[in-house]
Amino acid sequence: MSEIEAYIERIPMWASKKNSLEDIRGYLRRMGDQDQRMKIIHVAGTNGKGSVCMFLTSMLLEAGYTVGTFVSPHLVSLRERFLLNGEMIEEAWFRQAFLQVKHLSDERTAEGFAPPTYFEFLFYMAMAVYETCRPDFVILETGLGGRLDATNVIRRPVLTVLTSINQLISLPLTGICQGGQPLISYNYGAKKLQRVKEAFFCQFFLCVSYTTVFWLLVMAAPGLFAGIFTSDTALADYATWAMRIFLCCTFSVGFQVSCQQSFIA
Repeated sequence: MSEIEAYIERIPMWASKKNSLEDIRGYLRRMGDQDQRMKIIHVAGTNGKGSVCMFLTSMLLEAGYTVGTFVSPHLVSLRERFLLNGEMIEEAWFRQAFLQVKHLSDERTAEGFAPPTYFEFLFYMAMAVYETCRPDFVILETGLGGRLDATNVIRRPVLTVLTSINQLISLPLTGICQGGQPLISYNYGAKKLQRVKEAFFCQFFLCVSYTTVFWLLVMAAPGLFAGIFTSDTALADYATWAMRIFLCCTFSVGFQVSCQQSFIA
């Protein structure tokens, strides 16, 4: 593993302070808004994203276009995530993109912004790579997908593709759909599509219900109960937080179970 890859692999995948979509857009703005000069095909879904990206790459290559493809995960080398015409990009391009993003990351962190997460860093590198090699099309696979996915800062993709979606996470995944842009979706059939629509409303209702009860019980009740059973302020504080943690875990499990049960046919 090269020093560059070793550095990237040490970047946390998750962060306590996450960059907002506006912060991520700010990174791209400082890089020159490269995405706005690219013809991007945005691919998301629960299953089959990688296969769809490869199918699209093959079709465009057969039609005579040059194609950049940003996919995950990789098996051996990080360069496997950055493809040009189906092949890994050159080491020089990889290194150049890394240095550009690393320099910008250091600048933004010094300005008070959160450091990019693992996927965000690779996403910025992809934009830098494809700005350098200028393919006719860039096929961009989402990370986790959804409204807050780093790739969702892309403006005006020429096409958005949704593969099959797990109903449990259908609402956040469809967050990549942008109004006024072409969309190709997995054929759910009328019955399954109705189930996805029902999932939207069910998730929304459950979120509102659980949030209301959560704030009432988790934020108010523990303090009241702790104050009744002890007059020791420090002990009451400990008891309050212990009850809040317990209730948070209970509500989290209950919410997941309720969602799953609501989608059982």
